[in-house]
Amino acid sequence: MTTEELRSVRTSFSKLLGPDPVNVVIVGAGLTGICAALSAVERRANVVLIESATNLYRDDEIERPLYINAVDPERQGELGIVDSPELFFRQTQAAGLGRGNPILQKALCYKAYIAVKWLESFGVRFEKKVRQIPGGAFPRTCVVKDSDAMRRKLLRAATDAGVTVLPGMSFEDLYQEKTGRIRGVFVRDLNGDQHLLIADSVIMATGGFSGDSELCARHDARLKSLGALRQAKVENGLRSIVRVGGYLVGMDFIELAFGLCRKDPSEEFLPSPFSPLDYILLNQAGERVVNEADSEAVKDAVLNEKSSSLMLLTSFTTLKTLPSVWQRRMEALLSEGRAKRIVGRNDLRSVTDFPEQAWAALTQYNRPGIDELGKCWREQINTGDIFAIPVTLTRAVTLGGVCIDKECRVLSADGSVVEGLFAAGEITGGIHGAHCLPGNLALESVVFGREAGRSGVRES
Repeated sequence: MTTEELRSVRTSFSKLLGPDPVNVVIVGAGLTGICAALSAVERRANVVLIESATNLYRDDEIERPLYINAVDPERQGELGIVDSPELFFRQTQAAGLGRGNPILQKALCYKAYIAVKWLESFGVRFEKKVRQIPGGAFPRTCVVKDSDAMRRKLLRAATDAGVTVLPGMSFEDLYQEKTGRIRGVFVRDLNGDQHLLIADSVIMATGGFSGDSELCARHDARLKSLGALRQAKVENGLRSIVRVGGYLVGMDFIELAFGLCRKDPSEEFLPSPFSPLDYILLNQAGERVVNEADSEAVKDAVLNEKSSSLMLLTSFTTLKTLPSVWQRRMEALLSEGRAKRIVGRNDLRSVTDFPEQAWAALTQYNRPGIDELGKCWREQINTGDIFAIPVTLTRAVTLGGVCIDKECRVLSADGSVVEGLFAAGEITGGIHGAHCLPGNLALESVVFGREAGRSGVRES
C-alpha cells in the first residue's frame, strides 16, 4: 500500500481520533483489553480500543462473580492465613503439570496483589475476606460480586481518561511494514467497509479460540462435536499473528466444563450442580463405565460416547440440598421434559433403551463394600425415586496461544521479538500450562493486560 493510500484511509478516522498520531491500538474490549487501555493511558498515551460488539455497556441483570487469586496480607491476615507469592507460584506450576513458562507464572503470582490494589484504585470492590473456591489450591481468592458491573466501571474509567473506544469494528488483519514491524490493524465497520488504523504499537487481546470448533478439533477430533461457552466464532487474531511471524504454544491445552445438555446452541450452558458422591453416570448402553469422582476419566467417558453425553442418575431428594436458584432450574427442566423423575424400575425406559442394564448398574452401585470402579465415597441412590438428566461437556477455556515474554511482546519460533506487536489474556499461551487454577484466568487478564499497556507505550 502506497503512502498516499495510507493517508487517505487514515482520514476516515480523523473525526473520531483527532490530529494526533495513535500511540497504541488495542484489539478487544474484554477485561484484558480494558486493563491494557487503562495502563497505557495512565502513561499519557493516545490509545484507541476497538471491539466488534456494539453494546459495550450491556447489562444482562444477572450477577456473576469474578474470582481473582492473590496473596493479600489484609484479607488473608484477618483469617490467620499464612501465604506467600512463592507458594502461589509453586501451586500454579503444579496445577499446570509443569507445562507452563515459569517466568510468566512467576510474574503472574508475584504481581497479583499489585493487580488487586490497582483495580481497587478504580473503585472496584472486593469482598472483605478471601475464599477457597472449588478447585482452588489455597484460600487466596478475592471475589467481586458482579463481574459485568466491574467491566462497565473500568470501561467508563478508560473513556473518562481519554481512551477512544470504537465499537462495531471487527478485526481483519495486522498491518506489517516491509521492515517487519507491526504498524497498525485492518478493521471492518458495520457497513462492511475496510479501514486501516495506523499506530506505533498494537496489543492483541481478542480472547481464546474455544468458539472455533475446527481449530479445537485439530488437537482432539472429539472436541468438534461439543458446544462452547462462547458460541460465536471469536475473531481471535491467531492466524494473523502467525502470518507476521508469531509462534504458538500449548495449543492442545483446552479446558472443558461438565454440565447439563443444552436444548439448543444459543442456550446458556449450565454447570452440573450435583456432587459426584451423589450420582452415577450411564452410557448409551445403560452401563456405568466411569468413577464419577475422577473428573479426567469422566471427560474421556463423555468424549468417547457417540452422542458426547452421559445420563446422570441421582436420588430425587438430592434436589432439596441444592441452592434455591438451582432447585427452580431443575423444576423448569422437569416441566420441559428434559429431566425425568423416575419412580421404580419400569420408568427407566424413559431415559434409556437398556433399562435392565441400567437397573443392574444402580443395584450394584448401592451394594456395600468397595466400588468396582474405585469410587471411595458414595451416597446410595433411592431406586424408588430417581432424578435423571443428560450431561455433557463444553469447550470452556483455551490455555494455549501466542508465545510472549514477560513484557507481553510477541515472540517468533526462534525467540526473536515481532516488533510493535503485543498480546495478553486468553489469546496467549504458556502462562498456565496444562490446567488453570480457578481464579488465575481473570488474574492473567489484569496482570498481563496491565503489563501489555505499559510495554506498548514504551515502544511507541
